[in-house]
Amino acid sequence: MKNLIFIALLLTTSAFAANSIVILPFTSVSVDSSTVYAVDELFKGELSKAGYKVYMDTSICKDVECAGEIARQRHSQLALFGSLIGMGEKIVVTVYFVRSDGEIAYTDRATANYVEDLDAVVKRITDGFLMGKPVKDAATTENITSNELYEPRRRHEFYTVGSRVGFFVPFYGSKAKEDLLLGVDVIGMYETDRWIVEALVGYHGFVENEAFIPINISGLYMLSNTDFSPYLSFGAGVHILAQSETKMNYEISGTDTSYYYSTEYYDYKLPLISLGGGILLFRTYRFHVTVDARGWFSFLEPWYEGFNVSLGISLKSKPGATSSSLTEGNRGSKIGCCWGF
Repeated sequence: MKNLIFIALLLTTSAFAANSIVILPFTSVSVDSSTVYAVDELFKGELSKAGYKVYMDTSICKDVECAGEIARQRHSQLALFGSLIGMGEKIVVTVYFVRSDGEIAYTDRATANYVEDLDAVVKRITDGFLMGKPVKDAATTENITSNELYEPRRRHEFYTVGSRVGFFVPFYGSKAKEDLLLGVDVIGMYETDRWIVEALVGYHGFVENEAFIPINISGLYMLSNTDFSPYLSFGAGVHILAQSETKMNYEISGTDTSYYYSTEYYDYKLPLISLGGGILLFRTYRFHVTVDARGWFSFLEPWYEGFNVSLGISLKSKPGATSSSLTEGNRGSKIGCCWGF
């Protein structure tokens, strides 16, 4: 009976420990105590959101063996300890996630350019730990730091301007004369973490007898905030369509018949809706690449509908750091308006 109780307690302890971590006070150099306490609390919050049972401990450890011993004493799977080193306004954060057997589960280092940037650095380190990736490879739009955004304070939205090049393929039955129309679009966007509001003006045609100017407003919902971000799009607008048709006519005068060609021109303003999606690549980098596919549907005659596929590339207006430069420090000042994707 005692053996069964012991086994039950052991299994319960193991299951409990598998979802727990003990956070030890960070050591510090040239960093005030309130900032150290804030970092402990930030890690507590992020790890709790990730599903860990978090314990706070007052024991100070400066090596892996000490942290592993504390984890065993607290019946915890992991212990977290590290250091904060102040260098002017910058704070270098070093962390060690140590298993109860004394082995390092994860370790890395990141730099906060300002105290206000520590929340993003803590989230970035936690995301790297949870994903099993180095800090520099764990970038999302929610954990980008100020040195990567090339601005002294991180912001989560901005304006962009750019262009796309693609092809418009009319649907069967559409009032189109060509099977394929080359198009160039100029776009302006307001971007947040999850939404992009896009204004589009373009020119599709570049042929003799058909062309149209799309004017659209669309909303893009981002399905991810990582560097590989699929999205869904929906919008509305108007297409200004111009077509021409050349016909052969004839006139009969007595016994003579003369033939001649005449061209008729047609102009339409067609309201429409758009539905589609695409992929936004390198979202946390200095440049973006997009592959976009949308169906354009008119709801008034003459029906002029089709499928548009385009490719876009963008570059921010000022050079900045990429997601691989998290620990390189800030190399510039506030970001300006950017070239959009």
